Amino acid sequence: MANFLADRGFLDGATLYWLDQQGIAFVVPAKKKMLVHRLACSEAQGKKGHVQSRTRTVTHGHGKRKSVEHLTTEVVGIENLQLWDAYNDPKAARKARRRGYESKPLQAIVVRMWENRPATPGGTVVFLTNQQVRTPLSVFDDYDGRSLIENTLFREGKQGWALESIPQKNQRAAVSHIFITLAMVAITTAYREWTRREAEEEAEASSPLERRLGRTDLQEPQGIRRWRRDLKNAVRDDVIVFQGPSYGIFHVMEMMVLAGYRLRRLPEELGAREAIFARYGIHPPP
Repeated sequence: MANFLADRGFLDGATLYWLDQQGIAFVVPAKKKMLVHRLACSEAQGKKGHVQSRTRTVTHGHGKRKSVEHLTTEVVGIENLQLWDAYNDPKAARKARRRGYESKPLQAIVVRMWENRPATPGGTVVFLTNQQVRTPLSVFDDYDGRSLIENTLFREGKQGWALESIPQKNQRAAVSHIFITLAMVAITTAYREWTRREAEEEAEASSPLERRLGRTDLQEPQGIRRWRRDLKNAVRDDVIVFQGPSYGIFHVMEMMVLAGYRLRRLPEELGAREAIFARYGIHPPP
């Protein structure tokens, strides 16, 4: 493990000190009541530390409704903060109330502005880290990447992939349950990639495969829940017909025409009665 990113619920000085001794970089948000949080904010207001900012451009909407927004983020890196007594070897931390005790130094990232949202007096976000903060945005981005793990893996796994209760409350059961779920994700992703490539190779824009998969924009990424919903909507009118070891997938109206029934109206995408028979190389009955 090279990096440890956690929320403030895992803010434990002894554990973070151990990570530092193992050479593992960490980034965790400080609690607002901590002295180290107050000191970091005070030094940032006093124009101390390493200031770094950036502006990124975001486009919203299309055509006449298209708009451009410039989002600015500014952070300050503060070095050598020693006001967190718990950040030390557990044996040494027992002497925290004695005269002359010094905790181990930490660095902090004070967020002055986060995508145009300025920090408020009581709501300034401060991150604690053991990394160098001369370029504080790099450390800030490390923690911001945690949201990708939280939203695209954990939340998607729990909600989109039904990663619910583990069979037993022990490590082996939890690991097995997680890996089975990840195996399902890998297999389904491989299938989706295969169908995407198959659809791209289709010459016609309205090929049966694209129509059944409901993919109007093959380059647009989709989460599993949206993909399932779109797939369900795309195939809700389809039927599977078995004949011995063979089978075929047809639109229900298409199947009715091939079975000899005359229908008053047909969906436009199916074409006329004669076109349906011609599609399968069959001469329409009189």
